Amino acid sequence: MLRITRFAKILGFSASLGVLALMSGCSDDDDQGSTPTASGSADLSVIFAHHAVTLKGCATCHSPPAGSEAAGPDLSTAATFHRDLVSKDYASFPNWGGLDRTANCAEDHLFVDPAGTATSFSTLLAALASNHQIPGCTSSLSVHATQVRADRRAVLVEDLVLWINAGAPAPR
Repeated sequence: MLRITRFAKILGFSASLGVLALMSGCSDDDDQGSTPTASGSADLSVIFAHHAVTLKGCATCHSPPAGSEAAGPDLSTAATFHRDLVSKDYASFPNWGGLDRTANCAEDHLFVDPAGTATSFSTLLAALASNHQIPGCTSSLSVHATQVRADRRAVLVEDLVLWINAGAPAPR
């Protein structure tokens, strides 16, 4: 009888551990109920780490070779994000089909201008946020708005604005 009781206790304890493991596996940064926050940093490496879930989604399309936008900017890492967006425009990617390009202003404005126009004419920000639309331009916001939760886009944009206003420095 003692053996059966001991076995039952061990079994019960093991089951409890299993349930805890399952519950902890369901809780991560991609939790639909979580409220995203801005990192408050102008460091692109910090921004990438803080917004890993959102930016991983961007890289689903915007990374070679598998992404549907593979001939365009590579957004899979902080280094390639910086390399492909800062001081570049649509013309920097002549083979890009540009399904998500900022339509009629693609060659007129940079994705990220670290020098002067900063956030007011950023086609990157125009593609992500309604309050960053460039006057007289049509953006690809409608495409991106359906792919990333609005609250996640808003806090990412908040951090990208800090980064751009700091001169869009390379990641550390």
